[in-house]
Amino acid sequence: MKIVPHCLPDAWEPRLLSGRDYGLDMAVEVFDGGRPTGDLLFFQVKGTQRPIRERDHFIYVDVPTRTLHYAELFDAVPVLLAVCPTQAAAPLFYSLWIQEYIRVVLDIDRPNWRDGNSTVRVCVPASNKVS
Repeated sequence: MKIVPHCLPDAWEPRLLSGRDYGLDMAVEVFDGGRPTGDLLFFQVKGTQRPIRERDHFIYVDVPTRTLHYAELFDAVPVLLAVCPTQAAAPLFYSLWIQEYIRVVLDIDRPNWRDGNSTVRVCVPASNKVS
């Protein structure tokens, strides 16, 4: 959980979310020159001790379907999946904007993804690396 804040700009204020786990781990408020912008981001952090393996310029991650459903409820706030290799030498994560991925990839390529699956495999572009 501490990896993501280390990779964010200093002007952004991360806040860990506690309580019942519905699929969001962190909220980030964006500041510009010390002034609040009113912009927020939510993060679902998925740590892994296994080395990250790229295949065809993507990282493949299984995400609980309930997490994807929950992210869809947030129309005005982007929910980012952050895949964090916990054994990396330096802090880094790979990000995926969940709501956009659902609209642009899942709903088109796999329109039945909501039907009875406990997890959905998502493809995170390896170029979405944040360090």
